[in-house]
Amino acid sequence: MEQLLSGSYTSHVRNKKIAAIFKEAGIIEQYGSGISRIIKAFNDYGLATPAFENFQHGFRVTVFSKKADVVENVVEKRAIEENILKTIKQNRRISASDIAKHLGVSGRNAQRYIRKLQDGNVIRRIGSDKGGYWEETKR
Repeated sequence: MEQLLSGSYTSHVRNKKIAAIFKEAGIIEQYGSGISRIIKAFNDYGLATPAFENFQHGFRVTVFSKKADVVENVVEKRAIEENILKTIKQNRRISASDIAKHLGVSGRNAQRYIRKLQDGNVIRRIGSDKGGYWEETKR
């Protein structure tokens, strides 16, 4: 199990016909990469790493979910960021305080979301706060 989790194990196909069909269909990228991709996907989504344990002639995987309010919070943050982008597209010269009013969030929260979009190179401010405008850099 330790080798499996560290990625230093040798993978072997248990059912060669099914593996060949999955490989041909593009469901399998390469043999032996599934566990590391599963762990990475869980970590990328902020979920706890699944528990892997020996079980009979194989292993058992136990996955843990987040609380619903945490997931809802992530969805809400993404929605606010999308609304900021939509608002900027409608009025490139809009101020951060007007964005906050438009979205119904505090000025501090609006600044935090805007900073995140700027740090992610999604938007940038051209010119001064009063006379400048927003530019979308990538999507």
